[in-house]
Amino acid sequence: METKVRLASNEEQALREVKNLQAEGYNLDEIYVLTHDSDRTEGVAEMTNTNEIGVSEEGFMNAVANLFRSKGDELRAKIESLGLSESEANTYEKELDKGKILVIAYTDRDGDNYNHNKGPLDEETTLPPTGIYMSGRDNQNSNLF
Repeated sequence: METKVRLASNEEQALREVKNLQAEGYNLDEIYVLTHDSDRTEGVAEMTNTNEIGVSEEGFMNAVANLFRSKGDELRAKIESLGLSESEANTYEKELDKGKILVIAYTDRDGDNYNHNKGPLDEETTLPPTGIYMSGRDNQNSNLF
């Protein structure tokens, strides 16, 4: 898993950073943008054809917790969800306070959806799909749903 962070002063520079990360081998679906303002983040993501940090990156529990956090705590949680340390998140959140744009390249190259530095990315419990226990093949509990 690799995470690279670039700071941009404006949207034009953010677009250049996205192109630089693409040149380094990252796909657009592996590149995220973040600003202090959610409307600006949405606009920059749309302009650069990149992603906002959402539930699939943060995990359901963090996304819900962000509803009750201060803006700074929310931004730090989002930054940490892409594999950065608490101290890095603090540093970058201060840059967001100054109006900067974070361009973050994050990929789970081994495909296990596990942040090897911080633990599982998604803290919620995953249940098996409905009907998985309904096969009835030599299963005494075949009536379980």
